[in-house]
Amino acid sequence: MHFRGRLKTVVVAASAGIMLMALISFGALAPGAAGASKPLSGLCFSPYLQVSPGANLSSAQVGALMDKIAPYSVGLRTFCSTGIWAGMPKMAKSKGMSVAAACDLSSDTRYNSTEINGLISQIKGGYVDLAVVGDETLSGSGLSESKLISYIAQVKACGVPTTTSQTYDELLAHPKVMAACDVIVMNIYPFWEGIAVSKAASYVSTQYSKVKTAAKGKHVIVETGWPSAGQTCGAAVPSSSNANTFLSRFMTWAKTNGVKYYYFEAFDELWKTRSEGAVGAHWGVWDQNGALKPGMSAILGTP
Repeated sequence: MHFRGRLKTVVVAASAGIMLMALISFGALAPGAAGASKPLSGLCFSPYLQVSPGANLSSAQVGALMDKIAPYSVGLRTFCSTGIWAGMPKMAKSKGMSVAAACDLSSDTRYNSTEINGLISQIKGGYVDLAVVGDETLSGSGLSESKLISYIAQVKACGVPTTTSQTYDELLAHPKVMAACDVIVMNIYPFWEGIAVSKAASYVSTQYSKVKTAAKGKHVIVETGWPSAGQTCGAAVPSSSNANTFLSRFMTWAKTNGVKYYYFEAFDELWKTRSEGAVGAHWGVWDQNGALKPGMSAILGTP
């Protein structure tokens, strides 16, 4: 299984009418319009708080975690389509959230086929508002641009809005990938670029504008976050205060500019220390015990 560091690591073609209805559905539901009653447009979700990916989690355990975030978030974004992930879109839908369902991709074509088929199954079940084909695969995964585009086309034939999730700089460097997507999902993490929290929201805005221009009228969704503890990265300092500051300022910017987003991430995941060091375990809005972190309730309010 390929996870990026932050999680860092047939079908008949739809008619034009079906695709139009799917795009209307996307615009209304996923991940959520600015000003919706819930404070967050969307959250990146993974259930591996204190265990490693692949651990034997039950549907009840996953559902209990979704129950914590559902009152706060319009949308939920997954990262894989098989194993415990297979049932997540249906579960999230039952809890009133829109779903951006993803398939994980790597250089292993057999693995990719399994993940693609899993995502297609979720789409055919009617549980997917936005299909996300691969995550940061252009950043050294060994998967070529042309192969990624072919996977996007395969999933797009299912009739739901389809995209991929890549870093903003890779998107700008791969206009053919942007052209293949119905909407654009740009990953931007000022922390990993060593940007001080005082400048982080402005930095997101600057890079968003570049991607928005390159998107040529397509909707652009942002994925971003800030850690609450761990090692520093240049001028970027992980702390509870800075995590709160970044979230608050980012939410204000997104609401002001009508930008949809998936905030990374819902819960702290301890296993990520293996690839990111101590900071890897502290990206959640909720901690590894499922408790909302200090200061977050003041930002998000009471559901």
